[in-house]
Amino acid sequence: MIERIRNIKNIGAYENSGNGQIKLDRFSYIYAANTYGKTTFCDIVRSLKTRDCFYILNRRRIGIKSSEKCEVDLTINGCNVRFSDGAWDIPTDADIGRDLEVFDINFVDENVFTNSNIEHKNKENLTAFILGERSVELVKKLGNLESCLSQKKEEFSRRKESLETNLESIGFDTIRKILFVEDFKDKESLMMSINEARSVAIKQRDNISAIKGTSAISLLNCDYFMIKDIVRQVKAICGFSIDIDLTKLIEDVNRIKTQIPDISDSWIKEGVKLKTNLCPFCGEDITQNERVKVFSEYFSQSIVNLLDKVENAQSNVMRNYRSGGLAGLINTIRKQVSDIKKYAMPDKCEIIERKLDEISDLELKLIAAIDRSRKELDSALTLKLQSFTRCDYEFNDTNEVLGIIAEMETKITAFNNLINEVNADFDEFKNGLTHESLDLKVKTLTSEYDEANLILIRGMNDSAINTLNQLDDHINELKKKIKDTRTEIDNNETEFLDTYFAEIQEIYKKLGSENYRLERETTPRGKKKVYGIKIYFKDNLVDQNRFCLSESDKRALALSIFLAKIKVDRNSNAILVLDDPITSFDKDRMRLFALLLQDLSKSCFTQVILLMHYENFFRSINNFTTENKVVLKIQRDRNNHVFVPLSPDDGIFKDDYEALLDKVIKFINAEINDIAENEVRILFENYLHRYYAYETSKTSELKGKGLHEFIIILAKHGYLANECKDELLDRLRFLNDSSHSFNGYSEEEKRSFIKDAYECLHNLHK
Repeated sequence: MIERIRNIKNIGAYENSGNGQIKLDRFSYIYAANTYGKTTFCDIVRSLKTRDCFYILNRRRIGIKSSEKCEVDLTINGCNVRFSDGAWDIPTDADIGRDLEVFDINFVDENVFTNSNIEHKNKENLTAFILGERSVELVKKLGNLESCLSQKKEEFSRRKESLETNLESIGFDTIRKILFVEDFKDKESLMMSINEARSVAIKQRDNISAIKGTSAISLLNCDYFMIKDIVRQVKAICGFSIDIDLTKLIEDVNRIKTQIPDISDSWIKEGVKLKTNLCPFCGEDITQNERVKVFSEYFSQSIVNLLDKVENAQSNVMRNYRSGGLAGLINTIRKQVSDIKKYAMPDKCEIIERKLDEISDLELKLIAAIDRSRKELDSALTLKLQSFTRCDYEFNDTNEVLGIIAEMETKITAFNNLINEVNADFDEFKNGLTHESLDLKVKTLTSEYDEANLILIRGMNDSAINTLNQLDDHINELKKKIKDTRTEIDNNETEFLDTYFAEIQEIYKKLGSENYRLERETTPRGKKKVYGIKIYFKDNLVDQNRFCLSESDKRALALSIFLAKIKVDRNSNAILVLDDPITSFDKDRMRLFALLLQDLSKSCFTQVILLMHYENFFRSINNFTTENKVVLKIQRDRNNHVFVPLSPDDGIFKDDYEALLDKVIKFINAEINDIAENEVRILFENYLHRYYAYETSKTSELKGKGLHEFIIILAKHGYLANECKDELLDRLRFLNDSSHSFNGYSEEEKRSFIKDAYECLHNLHK
């Protein structure tokens, strides 16, 4: 039992609650207006019960110095219990918290949960009416989980929508399955290669007929025999030597021609060819003839042959010493290569094109060299005619031509080998070309492209995808917690109702609103049964999703739970501390509550401390628990609030009528010096209504009437003598004076009138 409140310091309304003289008893009733410290005292007890210092520290008195401490000193079961320095100091052998039971707003919130629509996926409602501390705690936890789930789902949806705008029509569910790779950026170049290959395959598929009709590449053929033969001839001529002074011989011939002007070269030439030593005309011996000797030598076979060769060589050099003309064939090959390159083997075709460029460049180089060589050969032949004995000629340009030709022949041979290889590959390619194979290739390349694209997109959006994955994991975790919490709620509520519902229902019938009725229900949840509460308003089942108890009825229900637990648990050592358990002005509800406490006191608790701000309740407790009772009130003393005892004649124990009657008597006895006209009139009216309450109940004509008419009807029915009627009406007329002359009377005149009116009322008893 909490035997003494020694002190409460710097907590809430309490600066220093007293000097420790306040003793409590088994029934301790404490009156306190709102904000005077009722809830603070309950928080102190709750802190002691739970060992949670927050309840006290959260109420640290505003404005105190940091050096000033929150302190509590209590005497409980003979032990000193102290709170100081932010912690409770309790004897080690005292398990006080186990016996403390606190009813306050915290208990209401922790034990009654209403008006909540909590749904399973199949839309089956969890009962919206939850009782019991653990179940309410769980359902609040469930509400927080579902609120968090809703927020996470909203965030997930928003982030997913934002991400999918960058995913090129690829859904998040697809991209999240792709593993992140560090070198994802390399996939971009791979995709370009795949895309090019796919474009080629599509082009091949769409142009199979054109591809199969594409001709092979021609070989590059060029015969340089003529050039090499002319060079050989010229070099042979220039390298041939005749021991003749050709210059002197020509001079002699020209001299003879001068002597015989009519002689012709053709005649002389024919004449020297005759096979005889005698002149055919005169028969003279001509072997020793100088002229014949000159012309015979001039027209000798060696010279004639040499001159013929030079003449032929000069003619060949001028006419036939030139390139074979590869340009036309190269252009033809270029077109053939271009036709193949459109559909296949682009790399090899590019090699061919480069080789053609090299050969074309070499061809131009050869043409230029041949032009220079032609001049060189012609010059050598001309010089040969001037000196048959000369053999030392330089053929630099001509040798360059031969070198270029050798290089060209090597390149053409290699080029033609490449052409043969490409033609063979192209034939194989064409033979293997089908719509089916190309469709498969396009499909395979598309798949490879898509795979690379997914890896690239996955890498580019890694941060956003990871965030969504984490959100999704959190959502799934929340869903599991919600499912587990629902199951725990069902189990706890079933256990709680099995233990306490019968008593809750019975107590609520007394303390709850007469319009409400509680019933237990059984709801199938899958393969098991779940127990819950359904509520009726005026015998009609209430839609729990729209149901909301008033604060008064909710508190009455919580109080029913509190008292039911006290009754069922039957802890005879329990100490009950209640903060405004009854909030209704219904006097009968207060009376029933007092009776319940009296009944429970027999075996269910050792002490009850009741803090209330309803004066009517304190007027009613005089009829109950007359022994082991203490009545206190929390009184304001400047900035402090203190506990003080209440005497039986304290005004708090009187109703309005009694308080007014007490005031009138005190005024008559000159204990007070001020009273209002209206107060006298109200006393006059209430006195008559109370005195004639029985007659009023039997006579309907009296009900609801004003005071003047009420007095007349009383006399009419013989309940009041006419003499008394006249006296009462006379005094009433004075109080109803429109000029309010009563207020202008002196204090003694007022006292005389009120005493006279009071005696007039008392004469009714005679």
